Amino acid sequence: FVDYVFVESKDLTIPRIASFYGPLYHNPKLPGKSNNVYISLRFWSNSGMPNSKLVMCVTALGHYVRLKDASKYQPGASCTNDVLSGSTYNLNESLAFPEVCEMMKSSQKYFDHIQKNPYLVRGTEWVGYTDTESLYERIKLMNRLGLAGIALTKMDEDDFSGNSCQAGKFPLLTFIRKATSRAIAAHKQMQSASAESTTRKQMGLLTCVGSDWFCGFQNGLLATLIAVGHFVM
Repeated sequence: FVDYVFVESKDLTIPRIASFYGPLYHNPKLPGKSNNVYISLRFWSNSGMPNSKLVMCVTALGHYVRLKDASKYQPGASCTNDVLSGSTYNLNESLAFPEVCEMMKSSQKYFDHIQKNPYLVRGTEWVGYTDTESLYERIKLMNRLGLAGIALTKMDEDDFSGNSCQAGKFPLLTFIRKATSRAIAAHKQMQSASAESTTRKQMGLLTCVGSDWFCGFQNGLLATLIAVGHFVM
């Protein structure tokens, strides 16, 4: 018996090209037709897992690479073999969201309207990442597919101090919570107190706090379930 399946979306990059950790959809001009969140979710669904048990995971990490040619910076551009890392988190080929915000101060920002992700370019440095606009696109997909919810895989990769992005503490997590608050309210209206109690008991691996339906694994190591139910946008 499975309560929920957390569908990871971090390892969907394409080697040697400027690509995103979790592109929402496939760009037909690029290789890797299955390297996107939508196809990952459909795989589970087509394998028999109900959409109502699928939780879409998003990462606060950006894919950090070096372009071969600074004039060719669109997603799909060729990259070198250089292994770049940020100065704070020191993660190979990755920038945490606070590091992305620092890079924004000296970079040009673009948005891929096919894959639904933003990216920054600074000379030959390129980082594709997650912001509130891309999160909103993912919430719209969750609404359309009737998924169980959304999860931020590591909270410490968000701007937990609020000092780097100047958008308050945990700006990505806060946006998700606000964007799904209407869904949570609608869910509460549909459920009686007894039904809520029964559902909590059935969750098994998940622990819910209060009645707001903000949940996480009991060991606290992975993810925060932001909303359960149908999203009303």
